[in-house]
Amino acid sequence: MSSYGQNESDFNFAGILAFLLRYKWPILGATLAAGILAAIFSMPYFMPPKYQSSVILYPSTTNSISKQLINSNPGEKQDLLAFGEEEEAEQVLQILQSDAITKRIMEKYNLMEHYRIDKDGAYPYTQLANKFKSNVNYRRTEYMSIEIAVLDEDPQIAANMANDIASLIDTMKNSVQRVRALQGLAIVEKAYKEKEAAIDAMVDSLQKLGDLGVFSYDDQSAALSEGYANALVASKPNAIKEIERQQKILGKYGPVQKSLIGRIDYDTDELAQLRSKYEQAKVDAEQNIPATFIINHAAPGEKKAYPVRSLIVLVSMLSAMAASVLYFAFMHNYREYKLGKNAGTPGNIA
Repeated sequence: MSSYGQNESDFNFAGILAFLLRYKWPILGATLAAGILAAIFSMPYFMPPKYQSSVILYPSTTNSISKQLINSNPGEKQDLLAFGEEEEAEQVLQILQSDAITKRIMEKYNLMEHYRIDKDGAYPYTQLANKFKSNVNYRRTEYMSIEIAVLDEDPQIAANMANDIASLIDTMKNSVQRVRALQGLAIVEKAYKEKEAAIDAMVDSLQKLGDLGVFSYDDQSAALSEGYANALVASKPNAIKEIERQQKILGKYGPVQKSLIGRIDYDTDELAQLRSKYEQAKVDAEQNIPATFIINHAAPGEKKAYPVRSLIVLVSMLSAMAASVLYFAFMHNYREYKLGKNAGTPGNIA
């Protein structure tokens, strides 16, 4: 650093130090006054203490019970006990922020009255929503778990609210999924019953063909051909006539019987698949499984979490000090400027 630069730096530092020493008592007074006022207005009378309770939970990995328990396809079967990851955590956060959960909690704990909001005042429900958001917080932790944190003046209410919100995750998720599962069950059940009715109709047709003497097209055709040849050799006109009658019936209904058997075999395989889907859909529609793994249940807090009086006082004092320094610096420079203007040479605190 050059000698000129060093001298200028020393000069500026000396000027700032002289300025602070000159206004130290007003600055100190403003700082102490801010600290005293902050200490007073952060007392319980003005800022009631609030206690925090938290629930820590992990989402589950799957939404379908049938895929977890009864799916026969190893590639699609999912682990019932696995914790969810980022995608599942985001889904749980979205459920937590739903109006349905918020409304249930507001109604159960009568938060309009609990938060002392005037129903006849301006925008009471907006005030209630803002108050709820300031007291209830949801976040995803760095470990992919979900934290539900509730602040309240009553530590027991804070704990109860946090636990109730956590339990509502399962209620809301199961409710939404059940509507869809019931729709899926109705579709599969309809397809299953239609397929079953179609097979029953084809079986009835086979029975009627059996009454006509058509049982197995290929076997009967071979047997009648052999019998017809033997009757010709033996010169049995009555037997020949009877065989021709049977061949005529077989020729008319045999292909139908053969086609019905093929369709019944094919549809029976499809019916088995539909049966499996029906059983899975029924499990999804009628059974529930928790959507979360609760690691920590909320308990009433023993120590207040808000307000932190020491922090409020410290921030207030630092803010007042900074504001007073800026104020007196402005006033000092302004006076120096006015004096300098009158003398022809404007000045500053440096």
